[in-house]
Order: sequence, then C-alpha cells, then structure tokens
Amino acid sequence: MIEVALAGAVPSASEAWDQAQALGRALLATGRFDVVRVRVNANHRSAVRFRADERSLQLSVHWRVVQQIDDLVALVIGGSPPAPAAAAPGAGSVHDLAAVAEAEQIWLPHPAKALVCWGKWPTRAPHRAIRFGACLGSAQAEIRIHPVLDHPTVPTWYVGFVVFHELLHIAIPPTGFGRRRALHGPEFAAVEATHPEYHRARAWEVRALPGLVERIAARINASGP
Repeated sequence: MIEVALAGAVPSASEAWDQAQALGRALLATGRFDVVRVRVNANHRSAVRFRADERSLQLSVHWRVVQQIDDLVALVIGGSPPAPAAAAPGAGSVHDLAAVAEAEQIWLPHPAKALVCWGKWPTRAPHRAIRFGACLGSAQAEIRIHPVLDHPTVPTWYVGFVVFHELLHIAIPPTGFGRRRALHGPEFAAVEATHPEYHRARAWEVRALPGLVERIAARINASGP
C-alpha cells in the first residue's frame, strides 16, 4: 500500500504527487515494506527524513529531491555503497577517473601525472558552492574529485573537465608566495579556456548546482548523526 501526502507550498502538486507515487512503488518493489507513506514537503530544514517500523516506512522528502528515486531507495534500504577513502582507486560506480584522466592529457600543454581518486563524502551540506576537485602535492600529486559527481546524471565530459582543471594545476603550477600566490593566473586561465568543453561545462555546473547540493544534503540527512 502507498500513501502520499503533500505539505507546504510544493510548486507543482500534480507532478510531486506522481513522483511520490513512483518512489513509493520503487520502495515496495524492494520487498522490504508492505506500507509506504511518502510525504512531499517544501521545508528548508532537511531534504530527507525516514523511519521504518517492521514492514512499514514513513518517508518525508523535499519536492526538489523526490524525483531522485534510485538515490532515495538506496538510502532507505541501506544499499548505497560506502564512501570511498580519500586515496581510493578512481573506478567509481559510474565514472572511471583513471580512464578520464588519461583521455584529458591531450588538452594539457604537457603531460601531468597524478593519482586521481574519489574523495570522501562531506559531513556538512554546502550552501551555495561545491568544491568539485582538489589537487594536493606536486612531485607525488594526488587529485581528489567530489563523489557527488559519480552519478548517472553527471556527464562524463563534465567529470573530464573537472579532472582537466586539476591536472592543469600540475602542468601550470601556482605563481608567487603567501597572499600573492596565484592559483589561476593569466596563463592558467588562457589554457583552461582552450578546453573544448570549457563553456558547456561552466554552463552545466550553474544549472546542475542546486540538484547536486540537494543530493549531498539528502545523503547527510539520511545517514543521521
């Protein structure tokens, strides 16, 4: 049995209702529950909350997250993979960072080698920005990519651009020292702009940022304290 309720100023009630029904059917299909109650809300305190009692489930989910059915089912039934360690291999569930990094070498001014791996999931949700990648060290460089990008909705070409950006920090090291240290100097910016996906990547991340923030928040809220 599926019960759906809407609470608050949900922008599109009919669409939210249909998505909640689809989510309920997916949860019933796991065989873990006989009764699923889905409440779609518009609050700003949490993206996802749920409570399971024997064969029933009560799930409260924000309207901007309710369409992420696969992620929500994985969170509820505990089927999501564990967060990779900082130095984990680059083979994610969707994107293989080693293969991506190799393909991006062609766009660099000269080859830049580094261990490219998925980073750890954060314990605090971001507000307006996400740091998608970080480059650590120089001689033994390590690049960590935010695990929120290891998802079917994130195109490989965008992951490639993020990896390229971090590899470029190795190919074109920062200049200056202390407060005058420039990570993205004129040479860096000029080479970065030659990447064939530069403009499309910048536009995509602006559109996708709210959903990525919600996905991180949903994972954190569902995992609990």
